[in-house]
Amino acid sequence: MIVVDASLFGRILFGEPGGDAAEALVADSDVVAPPVLRVELCNLIRRAARRGRWTAETAHVALQDFCDGIEFEPDSTELGDLTLAFALDLDHAAHDCAYLALAQIRGLPLYTADAAFTRKARAKGYDVRTP
Repeated sequence: MIVVDASLFGRILFGEPGGDAAEALVADSDVVAPPVLRVELCNLIRRAARRGRWTAETAHVALQDFCDGIEFEPDSTELGDLTLAFALDLDHAAHDCAYLALAQIRGLPLYTADAAFTRKARAKGYDVRTP
């Protein structure tokens, strides 16, 4: 089981470099994510729809397809407190730190395509990986 953040889905969705590796990782792994992933996926899909990739109807199908097979961790005080602690310690956006918080709570690696976040988290000794 792994924690995967929205940046990997962006690589998949927009055909960015590393998208194939991200897609294989997600397909071959049991993925758990914080609740914020669903919101971030909505934003990624909105951007794709704005570019003419999907209609509103197909965008909803895409959201369901991305979410299928992902175990969404319920929001909790523990998740919120640890997210804030990481955001302050790493001086980084809280929505990204929610993934690291979940990874720490569950004792799992976090996979991300966010190079700046990876550098910050690894410098503090956290298990953050790129596919």
